Amino acid sequence: MADRIWRDNRGVLSFEECADSGDADLRTFAKSLDASYEFVDLRVPKLGDGFSWGGYGNRFVVKRFGDKRIFANQKKSRWQKFKDALK
Repeated sequence: MADRIWRDNRGVLSFEECADSGDADLRTFAKSLDASYEFVDLRVPKLGDGFSWGGYGNRFVVKRFGDKRIFANQKKSRWQKFKDALK
């Protein structure tokens, strides 16, 4: 099951999907960040739902929307990854 989550990353939502969403929580969270983030809504998870946080690299940024199970992972550009490697 963990392999499938890592491989497929089902349920990942783009910044645009969330910023234009009819769901007030998703919209508010997205608008508090920028387009470099992808979102995962785990408020009502089903068996097998999740996200592969390790796939974002060793210096990834993950944020949570308060106490709700909505997460945002920053998808860094190659340039951002290069700058992180120099730190």
